Amino acid sequence: MAARGGEISKSSAVLGKPEIEDTIRYLQANYREPFSVEAWAEQHHISVCWFIRKFRERTGMTPLQYLTRLRIQKAKELLQYLDQIGTVAELVGYSDPLYFSRIFKSRTGVSPTEYRKQIAGR
Repeated sequence: MAARGGEISKSSAVLGKPEIEDTIRYLQANYREPFSVEAWAEQHHISVCWFIRKFRERTGMTPLQYLTRLRIQKAKELLQYLDQIGTVAELVGYSDPLYFSRIFKSRTGVSPTEYRKQIAGR
């Protein structure tokens, strides 16, 4: 009976791993697309709270924080060779360039224009 109890707790420890890994792969492939935690959880028949908690356990952040970080990383790559901030914003999933600039600056400490100047000076 004790061994069986160990098996149950072992399987409980990995419960949720496929859902979270699927989410990470989805976000990496579709970071340009709008994402709703509520809609994702509903589609996958899981609770929003459970999903956010398990995602945070796996990544150290919420799904939306992860998506924002991913978008900013992609924007940094694009800013190395694209001049138009609006184009970069659109390519990483932001329809409003001003909102994108505000998010970029809050995450990096510099505006997209300042970031581009910094990397050009290297």
